[in-house]
Amino acid sequence: MSNICEHDYLRRKCPFCEIAQLERENEQLRAELDRLKRGGWVSVKERLPENGQRVLVYYRIGETCDITETRYVAGRYIGYWGGGVTHWMPLPEPPEEG
Repeated sequence: MSNICEHDYLRRKCPFCEIAQLERENEQLRAELDRLKRGGWVSVKERLPENGQRVLVYYRIGETCDITETRYVAGRYIGYWGGGVTHWMPLPEPPEEG
């Protein structure tokens, strides 16, 4: 894939494309900030965990709601056999020993 765009008649880094890229990154960062302000939970409708990522999941089965730790692998939550996962969040970093 070429780094040259339609604006790049001088074969330099295109400021128009660079601005567009920065605007996209800014929007992604704002969305992440909003998510963190909401407490860190991510809707499964919004985004799924990375393959192999350990996460907390919030799920509902009938009248029961709960939270459990699991790993997301190949589109499924390992060690969790129920349905109804609505939200997830990354596990926090472990505490520093000392």
